[in-house]
Amino acid sequence: MKNQRNVEYISPDMLKPHPKNSRIHSEKQIEKLQRSIREFGFAKPVIVDEDCTILAGHGAVLAAKAENLKSIPCFILTGLTDEQKRAYIITDNRMSDLSYFDMNAVVSEIEELCGRNFDVSITGFDESLICNDSLDSLEDIFEAKKPGNSDDEEKDKKDKSVICPECGHAFTP
Repeated sequence: MKNQRNVEYISPDMLKPHPKNSRIHSEKQIEKLQRSIREFGFAKPVIVDEDCTILAGHGAVLAAKAENLKSIPCFILTGLTDEQKRAYIITDNRMSDLSYFDMNAVVSEIEELCGRNFDVSITGFDESLICNDSLDSLEDIFEAKKPGNSDDEEKDKKDKSVICPECGHAFTP
């Protein structure tokens, strides 16, 4: 395990986006992150290197800046090579894409929260799917996103192929 310091609070303005970060954050996502910060606080530290370059949490930093936060929690990860930092950024961004939701558990939680008059739109799910009349639609979306549920899986793989600009090798992430 690499050397990792305790959480330090750093101004979002001091944090630099990594120039090779490949994750794109839409305005809508940043707005949802802002709302989450207002509801729950800044609950998940950003991962930065020794130079305060962001390795994980680029979207959260954009939301923190939009909320005018003076400081946010950061883990400073030290001892990584440039290659390791770049690979970590891709790995961090990709890992959540490789999992899927337990649809029954999510629908159950949303139903229970709705029953307690909690505004479940904060969860990040499309608000049109959150109302009680639309829980079946939510189930359909979860089912479609499970691995192996693509009608044309080969087409999906081909559409997602990436060509390395250095060597020309094509691969599917």
